[in-house]
Amino acid sequence: MKVSVYVDISNLFFALKSTYDGGKLNYKKLYGYCSELGEVVVARAYGGYFKGNKKFIDALTHAGFEPRFQPCKVYKERVKCNVDPELSMDIIEHVNSTDTDMIILCSADGDFRRTIEYCQSKRVRVTVIARQISKALLNVADHCVEIPRSLLYEDDKSK
Repeated sequence: MKVSVYVDISNLFFALKSTYDGGKLNYKKLYGYCSELGEVVVARAYGGYFKGNKKFIDALTHAGFEPRFQPCKVYKERVKCNVDPELSMDIIEHVNSTDTDMIILCSADGDFRRTIEYCQSKRVRVTVIARQISKALLNVADHCVEIPRSLLYEDDKSK
């Protein structure tokens, strides 16, 4: 089975921060977990680029992900990096141009509901791997997995 993995870095970061007391996701373990579900043909991680995260981007590449970063915008002390449209379009384009059997969406964001429905209309199964998965995704995805503690870095001894 061919699987394609799409990661919303910010969504996972904030969900893990609130549920695992700041635990950090080990992207190499996440990639391994996804590869147990099938042959990973695409693995992309989406986030906002800001000064100082080059080391993290390099780590993503080393873990097997293609980093897809865009510059952040600053609005009165608030930083905004909305990668959802690009992530959605990349999934749709991929489903239309390849013979992927499953999309693995690593995001709990209900805004991806229509993207999931589109994939399913093309006979592509969708598995969501995240924390605090929205009801919208729980209701449409073929399978949902709450990120287990085993995918965090070992030194995160959070509750």
